[in-house]
Amino acid sequence: MSNVWADPALAAARPTVRRRPRASRLVLLAAVVWVASLLDLLDARGVALVVGALVAIGFLRLLVAREAAGSPGPFSQAASIAHPPDPPSGRLSELQRLLDLATVSAGDAHHVLRPLVADIAGTWLEARHGIRVDDPRAASLLAPDVWALASPAATRPADPHLPGPTSAELDRLISHLESLR
Repeated sequence: MSNVWADPALAAARPTVRRRPRASRLVLLAAVVWVASLLDLLDARGVALVVGALVAIGFLRLLVAREAAGSPGPFSQAASIAHPPDPPSGRLSELQRLLDLATVSAGDAHHVLRPLVADIAGTWLEARHGIRVDDPRAASLLAPDVWALASPAATRPADPHLPGPTSAELDRLISHLESLR
């Protein structure tokens, strides 16, 4: 009678039987330790020592087998997970919220942006030109949109419920502020 599984086409369909010789050796060793403890050849500390050594050897063999196979362990897998970027710092996120609020209404823009812009422009004028914001030359040194908010004469909008500045207007204002170097 010929071996049916010798045909290469059928060999792929052959059921695989997984043998666990290590597991059977481990069971045999555990049985030997148990019998030795029953015959009083090992006391409780001896049994604990043998069992601890077997567990350590088992873990060591598992680690060596994983390393040899090249499969990543749980720590490598956890380290390779992409984590979300860190949230912006407290001050930066506060400024982002304030800029978002400034686009809601003209009153919010005046209330939120004016102190920020006046502080930045005032600091720049004093550091670079030695003048204060209320100096008559300050208007000529600042961009018109920056001066509109930094001017000591800036008043609250007549209708504070009108829409605030658009994102493009805020971007332009921020660009003018960033150019103050």
